[in-house]
Formats: sequence, C-alpha cells, structure tokens
Amino acid sequence: GWLHDRLTAFGQRSEMISGPETDRRIGEAARLSLVKPRHLIHPARLAIALGERLRSMGVPIYERARVQRIDHSGAELRAITETGITCRARKIISAAGPWAKGLFGNVDGRLWETWMVATAPLPADVLARMGGTQTMVVSAKPDLMYRRVHAGRLLLGGLDDGVTQPAAAGFVPDNVLPRLKRLMRESLPWLGEVPLEYIWGGPMHVYWDQKPRIIPWRVDPRVVLVSGMVAVALARAIL
Repeated sequence: GWLHDRLTAFGQRSEMISGPETDRRIGEAARLSLVKPRHLIHPARLAIALGERLRSMGVPIYERARVQRIDHSGAELRAITETGITCRARKIISAAGPWAKGLFGNVDGRLWETWMVATAPLPADVLARMGGTQTMVVSAKPDLMYRRVHAGRLLLGGLDDGVTQPAAAGFVPDNVLPRLKRLMRESLPWLGEVPLEYIWGGPMHVYWDQKPRIIPWRVDPRVVLVSGMVAVALARAIL
C-alpha cells in the first residue's frame, strides 16, 4: 500500500489487486499484489557513463581503493585508503551504501541482504501467464516477494535478512537458495520445477521509513553522508 501511494504521488502507474484476482490473472498465490510497469537500469553501464563524464570534467577516479578512515583533525580533510592513496579535500561526500555503518560507526538504520534467482529461458506462453515482459509484481506474503520477466527468464526474489555487516563478495548463505525455491513453489504452484541458472544478492542499508538521507556527519559537518536504500548486488552463477 505504501509503495502504491508513493508511485501514485509521483505520477507512476500501478495497480493493487486482491489475492483471488492475482491468482486469476497471473497465476500468483498471494494475499495481495502490486502490479506496475517494469523498468530497467543497467548498473555497470550507468557507472561507466558517470565515470566517463567525471573524467571529462577533470575529476580523478581511484577504483578498488576502499576508504579505511577519514582524518578530519586538520584544516583539510584526508580520506585514507587501504591501498595507500590519500585524497585531500575541503569537503567529502560519502556514498558508501551498506559500508557506511562500518566506516562511520554511528550511522542509524539497519543492514539487510536481499536475494534473487533467474530461471533458464521459459516458453512464451508461460512468460505471458506471469504478466509478460512489461510487468513487475510485488506480492505480500510472509517473505515479501517481487518478480518480473526479462530476456525470456523469470526473475524472482525477496527474503530480506538482517545482518550485522556486509558479506564477502560472491558469498551466498546456504539457506538462501532453498528458501527461494520454496517461495517460487508457493507463489507459482502451476509452474512446476524449472531449472535455475543464476542467483545473486547483496547488502542494503535501510532506515526505518525506507527513505534515503543526505546529512552532515555528526563528528564533522564537512563530511556529508548519502545513505539509506543503497544496495550492492554481488552475482554468482548456479552450475
């Protein structure tokens, strides 16, 4: 309901449908569903384009240089990285996402991990029954679920788990895949067993109201934190 209200407020089309109507229209077993047009953002292409734009403006970019700490004791700020590079600045904007809590220590909010699977390519009639390629479905159930069809595959996910710190890249907890398979069976019982080819997920930093924050750091206002609702996906193939 909250997501539907916010989409409506921003002029985006969405539709709330009951459990029985969800089952009749798209074969989904759920108490309630939200159906909305699907959108696609390619994270790598977006990041590459932003990097090219910044470089064209003369901004140096240091990749794989994780910031270990920020020294704010002098007239200038210094971001000290684990690779030995030190960046000096008058102001720092940190968009560390789920690593913000580890970097600054007193950032509010919680860390979650969310997971998703992709099936092997499915027949066109099966994909059409699930809403086709132009629809994304979010369903209310004990494990919040969202799904869509893309490139001939069913993408299904959910299972937000609270964690204390982001997991290592490529690590998938043992309980994730069985839970996602069970979620798929319960949500789409008519689909039967289908081969799964990919699983991916990653950490996300979320505030209680699920809204992002742009705030000065409590210790030094020259450092501005951009945090909340920032997720990083770490992919891993299923063989």
